[in-house]
Amino acid sequence: MIGAVIHLSGMVSTTVIGVVSDRRGRSKVLIWVAAAGASCSVLMGYAAQWGPVWTIFIAMMGSLFILGDSGVLSAAMTDEVSPRHIGRVMGVRSVLGFGAGALAPAAFGAAYDVTHEWSLPYAMLAIGGMCAWVAALLLNRLTNKWQA
Repeated sequence: MIGAVIHLSGMVSTTVIGVVSDRRGRSKVLIWVAAAGASCSVLMGYAAQWGPVWTIFIAMMGSLFILGDSGVLSAAMTDEVSPRHIGRVMGVRSVLGFGAGALAPAAFGAAYDVTHEWSLPYAMLAIGGMCAWVAALLLNRLTNKWQA
């Protein structure tokens, strides 16, 4: 059930968050989405103690935010990067994203093996969200500087 919720909310999130970013600005939306995704990752570590309804709700919200920023990030990069360099930039983004996605389960599992609790492994997943949040803040600063 959690898998279905995660995939369905992820499908919806790309469209919804993309529309919001068209109206509110990509970097501003990325800031909020990254912070919300990181927060949901941390909360997920505690949700198992709160019962299945909370666990499913936080998993759905986390999926909404964590997966929803992908299309917005691609659009922001396309908006800001010179066409001459966009291929390289998107390639680096892809390598970093898939690399982090490949390492996350191993880091999660290692943290769980050490602690035998859910809170630290999920908090470790929030590190990616915090990196995205910092990157979005920098993007917002750069885009506002260029627009001035």
